[in-house]
Amino acid sequence: MVKTYQFSAALLAFGLSSLSHAHPGEHEMVDAIMKRGEHAAIVQRGLEDCFNHPKFLELQRRGQDRRWEKAQQLRRARGVHESST
Repeated sequence: MVKTYQFSAALLAFGLSSLSHAHPGEHEMVDAIMKRGEHAAIVQRGLEDCFNHPKFLELQRRGQDRRWEKAQQLRRARGVHESST
């Protein structure tokens, strides 16, 4: 009976230890998630810095003016007049 108990205990210990090694790449996934979060923070910080930069604002204004002029040109070409309401 003692041998059966020792064998069962050894089998249980081996079984439990093998469970902890069932997913050897799991820590790599955690590292990848952490790196992705760090990268996202860097990108977010860069976008926040760029958003109020004078060159970016000028580029946005020029694009808006260009689109407005194109819309006016198409309206003139099609004979569409702006309403005053």
